[in-house]
Amino acid sequence: MPAFDKAMALALRRPHRPLFHYSRQFSGRRSIAREVKEKIYGNRIVLFAPLYLSNHCVNTCTYCPYHAKNKNIVRKKLTQEEITREVVALQDLGHKRLLLEAGEHPKYNPIEYILESIKTIYSIKHKNGQIRRLNVNIAA
Repeated sequence: MPAFDKAMALALRRPHRPLFHYSRQFSGRRSIAREVKEKIYGNRIVLFAPLYLSNHCVNTCTYCPYHAKNKNIVRKKLTQEEITREVVALQDLGHKRLLLEAGEHPKYNPIEYILESIKTIYSIKHKNGQIRRLNVNIAA
């Protein structure tokens, strides 16, 4: 099976994985990822609404307002019920694709919390349907 066909088959079977994941094992990764992206999304720009799960973080990245040294913000971690309310509100605005964001903190944002949150998000059936795609941006 040609590399593009294999990458495309994997991407369609596991839509929760980023496209570059499938192209890692192939040469010409960038071009294969681009082809898969164009096959799925076509020639359009796809927007993802951000959903911030938690601003607890142990890192000191200078570009991020959630860095550990910032003592001027109130730290917050959403409960599963709060996540459900946020997702329903985003769906009511017409969003079907979310970008999941969370700071890196082993105590407040363990991988189990992130996985539970992903399950919660995908389990929500609302009047507009449900979330189609969830991109996860965490440093785990």
